[in-house]
Amino acid sequence: MNTLIGIFVNNILPVFLVVGTGALLGVTIRPDVKAISRTTFYILTPCVIFSGLIRSPLTGAETQQVALFAALATLLTAALAWLVATLFGWTGTRRRALTLPVLSVNAGNFGLSVVLLAFGQEAQARAMIYFAASAVIGNSLGVALAAGGGSWRQMLLNVARVPMIYATIAALALNAIGNVQIPAVLMKPIELLGGAAVPMMLLVLGLQLVKSAARLRMHVGTIAVATVLRLLVAPLIAIGVTWLTGVQGITRRACMLEASMPAGVTSTILALEYDLEPEVVTGTVFVSTLFSALTLSILIWAMP
Repeated sequence: MNTLIGIFVNNILPVFLVVGTGALLGVTIRPDVKAISRTTFYILTPCVIFSGLIRSPLTGAETQQVALFAALATLLTAALAWLVATLFGWTGTRRRALTLPVLSVNAGNFGLSVVLLAFGQEAQARAMIYFAASAVIGNSLGVALAAGGGSWRQMLLNVARVPMIYATIAALALNAIGNVQIPAVLMKPIELLGGAAVPMMLLVLGLQLVKSAARLRMHVGTIAVATVLRLLVAPLIAIGVTWLTGVQGITRRACMLEASMPAGVTSTILALEYDLEPEVVTGTVFVSTLFSALTLSILIWAMP
């Protein structure tokens, strides 16, 4: 138990303290969350992904393996959520409201931080690939779920608006070419901006959670089911995906941890944009984030 407490204090609590700082800012200063979020999404996040991958020792095969793991874990968990909702007799908006936050895993602002603290920069490089792959799914199928459907053209347009995808492609292409020296005058500002990404993502999460807490009034049953699926069932599915993809070592630990993260704030944004029972979705983000302090600590402690 002392070891478990130590894992929580060293790997989880620092992340929650930064998130708590964001929540405190949301209550006191009340900054423009949308402006901060867009700055982080369009500038800081692509920089941290590019700078992290350009220094990464990952091979093309390892990158494909992580991306495949992310796709399988995310889609299988979401499919199970859809099935569970159907078995409960939930249809229409309620079924989509349950599935959306289960699909949208917080592999970015929360996941990258926890993976870094728990397993180091080598694991975080793999987590960045996971983050990029899950973002493609979250920004395509997520919109289809929130809007009640969507064409392939609309899904592709949504993916095309995700800047981290271009950062990932650029870094992987340069790594594939090999021996490409990026001028320091370009690389240093990219690294400086990337260094601000994770703290800013955590502050944005805290700011968003303040809004989520204010909407947490009803729908306790649906929120509880979604939280169980995201925090307890998703890791079990990830174990099966580990066997299917054959990931091992540090890659396995990074992927398992990312797959077990709470619901992402992206689902809140989509639910508000398309009026998809935002109380259910935002409540799931809030509750799953709180309880992830326990589930992630146990997972890190139990992971070989």
